[in-house]
Amino acid sequence: MVAKNARANGEEFKALFEYGERGSYFGNTREDISIPKSSVGQASTNSGFDSYHRESGVVQLFFPRGAPESVRTKFPLVYLCTPIHGFTFRRWTEIMQPSLINFLTSHGYAVVVPSSIGERGSSNEVLGAIMPNLDSQANGVSLEEVAKRYLNFTVASFTYLTNEFFGSESKKKNDNNNNYVPGESALDTVRRNYRTRVYTLYSRVDVESAALIGFSVGGAIAAYSGSILKSRNQMNLRISFLLAPTIGERPGAARKVGLELWNLYSSGLHNNPNVIVTGSADGMGGLSSSRAFYFEAEKLEALLVEIRFATHCHFPVVMSECNLLNIQEDIGGVRAFDLALANAAFRYYLRGDQKAGELISLQRGVDSFKSPTSVWDRVH
Repeated sequence: MVAKNARANGEEFKALFEYGERGSYFGNTREDISIPKSSVGQASTNSGFDSYHRESGVVQLFFPRGAPESVRTKFPLVYLCTPIHGFTFRRWTEIMQPSLINFLTSHGYAVVVPSSIGERGSSNEVLGAIMPNLDSQANGVSLEEVAKRYLNFTVASFTYLTNEFFGSESKKKNDNNNNYVPGESALDTVRRNYRTRVYTLYSRVDVESAALIGFSVGGAIAAYSGSILKSRNQMNLRISFLLAPTIGERPGAARKVGLELWNLYSSGLHNNPNVIVTGSADGMGGLSSSRAFYFEAEKLEALLVEIRFATHCHFPVVMSECNLLNIQEDIGGVRAFDLALANAAFRYYLRGDQKAGELISLQRGVDSFKSPTSVWDRVH
């Protein structure tokens, strides 16, 4: 009904939903990228929210398939923060949120998603996957440590990818790929050419125009990470898009660590423009937390959109408010609105689409893109 009514009422809504149509790129190529731990001399173990050392881990990169190499299009980088409850990072990516990833890559965005944090297979590896109202992962890593390391890893891996890996790494590897290697088998040639093509695509990731997006706990992680990155002069981060961000103010396992993060960062959330989408019937923390980000966070520049009657079910998630008997009815219109608004926001802030800039504030003007507590002099 959200999508249907929006298309029927008002030219601005019709125009907005044009950004919700699937893009021209078909499918995506997925690659695992290893994130190395910090170099010698830097902290090698976690010591708190403010260390931001780089812990080793893995992220998955999804970039548009079907982009001809003759057209040197750049793909703006979008870093997706998934929730940590119920499923592993990979399961969120591959089963719960592939529609979001596929939509973004179809519009020419390169999407990065955390896959694991810490040494592969170790007893303290962070994979997400904390069941609701439990205090730890299956391997015993506590919720507090998971959230702390997740935040640190997001900041550190985003910095590593945008400052070091893309471009310089691809150039180094391309330099080692010649057109012919004496004695090489046909299969090895095919493999080498594939790697060359992949690294060529790596060089087309636009690290000068990057965004964060996150859902639920991932939305809060995206907000805090954006603020930290901005404080560290990471100027290529242009926007954060928060879907029903939760700070853990409800009773339950997330309460302590959620409020601890909020108390640490709410006064400094002046990172970059934030778009916040939530539902008026969200009973899992998304509504109250979104309002907290909008009304209580100091210096925050934000657009808050509350969808009437929508719940926390922006994705078909078991153990949530989703109507599992009729998933499409429950999330169809909300998801359509999420995708359209996200694409419009990214088109404006990452690509300079002025029409999209007008639409994301629903024709009230981009200057309205500020929360009541914002002390920003102008919209960036």
